[in-house]
Amino acid sequence: YAEATLNKFVSGLKLWHAIHGLPWSLDRVQGRTIRQAFKNISLDPLNLRRPIRIDDFKAMRAHMDPHDPGDAAIYACVLFAMWSMSRHGELTVRTGSDPPSRRARHGDFKPIQDTPDGPINSYPLHIPSDKTHARAGFDRVASAQPNNLPICPVTAVRWHLHVNSSVPKDAGAFAYRGKLGKLYELTSSHFGKTINDWLRKGGRPPIQGHSFRIGGATLLHANGISIADIKHLGGC
Repeated sequence: YAEATLNKFVSGLKLWHAIHGLPWSLDRVQGRTIRQAFKNISLDPLNLRRPIRIDDFKAMRAHMDPHDPGDAAIYACVLFAMWSMSRHGELTVRTGSDPPSRRARHGDFKPIQDTPDGPINSYPLHIPSDKTHARAGFDRVASAQPNNLPICPVTAVRWHLHVNSSVPKDAGAFAYRGKLGKLYELTSSHFGKTINDWLRKGGRPPIQGHSFRIGGATLLHANGISIADIKHLGGC
């Protein structure tokens, strides 16, 4: 745990004692000793995650094969994660044997259109559970970017659903077919390895999971979206 987290634990215990009218037995000297111990044993702070950038998408597109079902699924997942401000772990699975109840499913993409024959404005996707809403889940929504089709999540998801049309509806949202027709779930490890391989080949630094939420928030704010709306979109 980080030092700040450990100190919060102590503060919580102190509050519990106060609420129940129980004495707090640690004096100031003991309290300082504990805080120093927390400082000594706590984990080093993580390096700041960099946001995903437009140049990252250019590098990915230059080194992926859009006609490969796996690459199409991964790139669609990348764009959906950023524009919906999803955690990539919400869209992928840890292992292919994860229970289906924990997955966002392939059949849960529900296109939103103004008219039945009109263009798709957005793709909502229900996430069965997340850090904020636990098992109540949350709907992630990625909106179309018609002025920038190479990084439009709706375009990428539509292509993914087209080239992976034979994937069962109850499979993971970004499951795909291999070259021999075998069904593969998109695991977090394969997702991260693949996109960082593309970035490395394009001379770009690697990214981590939170890069999508950070990059999404940055880009949406630059496009005039309010902080309040960004927080709502991110499920905060």
